[in-house]
Amino acid sequence: MILKKHDEIVSTLISHPPSTIHKHVYIEKNHIPHITQIATTEMKPKDCVPTHTHSDMYECFYILEGTLDGKIAETAIHLEKNDFLCVEPLESHTFINTSLTMTKFIYWTSVSNH
Repeated sequence: MILKKHDEIVSTLISHPPSTIHKHVYIEKNHIPHITQIATTEMKPKDCVPTHTHSDMYECFYILEGTLDGKIAETAIHLEKNDFLCVEPLESHTFINTSLTMTKFIYWTSVSNH
């Protein structure tokens, strides 16, 4: 069993610089086969995750609160509470909180079998 309490997890910066966006990691690489991370993130208004790709993993997002705008490859997207998104390996992606309120989401990454 793995039990983690949110208030006991130390927040860390996301790995895409430059960043002031923090995350709480619940599951780290090698704890569950094929899962490289499970985390929550809060993005303040105007926070942005720069365009990037992952060569060997899927990245999934579930919006808990607020909205998030982004671009997956050449497709603009708008995510709202309870929306789910899965970005496939090699798909470029970027996100920005264009709203006036905090956006909260859970995300997880999984190694591709390609």
